[in-house]
Amino acid sequence: MKLIPFYISLITCLLLLSCEKDRQSIVENTDILLMSKVIIGSETYMEYTYNEANLLTEEKSKFHYTKHNYNYNNQLISSDCYWDISMASSDSWVIEAAMNRKE
Repeated sequence: MKLIPFYISLITCLLLLSCEKDRQSIVENTDILLMSKVIIGSETYMEYTYNEANLLTEEKSKFHYTKHNYNYNNQLISSDCYWDISMASSDSWVIEAAMNRKE
């Protein structure tokens, strides 16, 4: 019976010591080449932008734009995505006009 408090305190110590502290994420391979564009034929299809930790921050194309937001631990916290609503049109003229835009 006298060993039960000892075992309880031992288990409590083990639990407290085994907890992992929140570590800051480290991005490895900061010297690798990152894709900045996807070119199909002679036209740029996608463009990518990265932050100083080599994490993807922006994805751009003719029809959509996505911005990724990270916290101080370099963990993705949100992504904002915008796309050209005219691509969802049932009118073929509207879709063709969107596809022929230059901006």
